[in-house]
Amino acid sequence: MAWMKPRTRSRTPASIGSNQSSKRYTAVSPTGCEESEITLVPRTRLKRTVKVTDIEELIPGFEHRIKQGYLYGDFQYMTDPASPDFLKGGIFSCYLPVDSNEKEPEGQHRELQVEDWKKLYRLAFTDKGKAYKAYSQYYLATNDQLYWSDTHQLSVYLDDYHIKLNRELGVKDDASLMISEIYVRREDLPHFMIDVRKMALKENCDIIYGTIRLIKKGQESFLA
Repeated sequence: MAWMKPRTRSRTPASIGSNQSSKRYTAVSPTGCEESEITLVPRTRLKRTVKVTDIEELIPGFEHRIKQGYLYGDFQYMTDPASPDFLKGGIFSCYLPVDSNEKEPEGQHRELQVEDWKKLYRLAFTDKGKAYKAYSQYYLATNDQLYWSDTHQLSVYLDDYHIKLNRELGVKDDASLMISEIYVRREDLPHFMIDVRKMALKENCDIIYGTIRLIKKGQESFLA
């Protein structure tokens, strides 16, 4: 199943497979009345693989990466409504386990800094095409970079950035981001995104950012 996580502006916003060995533990609450099973996996060195692709090739791309042994991955899609790639094209990044002792050439690890994120956030509101170009160029430049499995999804968070941005852009009405999660069958994803694109263009939806990942059905929760 594909998991979509879009962020849209509102006025009045996972693992693709695993073959790691794991250890299972039982967590018991202080009262002793509740217990649940926790699965731990070893900390793993990962190499990022990045390419630009489109929604039609995404699910086959995920399946191919899983067969190759990749553990994590996501697709960050284009949000510029003026582009023919709006909600179609995007940045496809996956992470392959490598030897824990593998190292990068010194000084070649690229990371966005706080000021970089501020510029990207501003562009996400004011020039989505330019934002996507800058972000995709950065991501492509990180191809083959190394990360650790327990920290590779961490990122910068700017407190109250939307308040400062509203002030800077002269927005008179209060505005914030609304985040949504939508679950779609993998085989339905391309058609679903076509429908979303049509609706977003018709209703003039201001989509700031969005990601697609894969999930698997849980077997332990009573909600499964």
